[in-house]
Amino acid sequence: MSSYSANDGKVIVKRLDAPVPKTCAHRISQLLLGFGPHFERFFGDDYKVHMASTGGLTLFTAEDVCTSEVVSHAGMIFNPLNPRVGALFNVFTTPAYRRRGLSSKLVQLVLKSFDAIGGSVCILGTGSPHAARTYQKEGFRHLAGGLECSGGGAQGYNPDDMGEWILVRLSNTEGAIDEHFNALDYYSQSNNVDDFEVQDLHRRHFPELVLLFNAVQANATDDGPAKLAVLCIDDGVLAEERLVRMCLELDAGRVTGKVLVHSETQRVHGLYVHVQQQDPSTALTGADGDGAYVIPFVGADVKAMFKRMTTPAGL
Repeated sequence: MSSYSANDGKVIVKRLDAPVPKTCAHRISQLLLGFGPHFERFFGDDYKVHMASTGGLTLFTAEDVCTSEVVSHAGMIFNPLNPRVGALFNVFTTPAYRRRGLSSKLVQLVLKSFDAIGGSVCILGTGSPHAARTYQKEGFRHLAGGLECSGGGAQGYNPDDMGEWILVRLSNTEGAIDEHFNALDYYSQSNNVDDFEVQDLHRRHFPELVLLFNAVQANATDDGPAKLAVLCIDDGVLAEERLVRMCLELDAGRVTGKVLVHSETQRVHGLYVHVQQQDPSTALTGADGDGAYVIPFVGADVKAMFKRMTTPAGL
């Protein structure tokens, strides 16, 4: 915990790791309602689950010294069993405290903490040109999507956004920032089935899956853009919101699935989802059904193995 001057007042900056105390989690949730009514239904409920979980989330808040109100927040979601990929989430400062450097300060702190636990790839989505410029100063580079997409481009969940820019930041073992993310370097193109394993789908896979869909979006392949009809994912830009919905359905037992994982690196290379019971409120798909998505970077034998192991007989 540290004190930080914010121009005309002081705030206390705090680090919290999941599970977050209920009182703090409530204050954070109240702050994040500032994103708008579109946020609460899926992203808000999902973030409450992350805050109550054991591990997999580190966040920083700024609290007003006088009122104890949480006025700024930034969080990093990651797989606690393999914290190499993180999703920078819910960077938000209440309007009265903006233009004071709070968001930048918290983002710097959360990135430093992620690097310290071995994090190497961080991904985020933003619909704000100003925010995109701020993230670029911290080493983030464009991966997929675009802003000012009124001409028919993909847009994120926020109806006020100008589109959706997916940004990625890479750091090596020395903490230096690499300039570009190359999916062909990151993902294995192996055709050896012994190099891979199949794991049960879990919400801890979320950051890797967001990266996976956008990596395909950013790298032209014969298989086309990242699509998974059962989750209504038409491209990588839409993946973040749809995967959040999937996690909530997974928690409720209405969705099950498998992921294809490279055994040595533990990087997720594919996703299979089975909708067991459709909840119309989530709008995951129009009807119950199966859907399999396999990253096209792996060889044909590996794809066949994953499909074989995710059929009813293979399960």
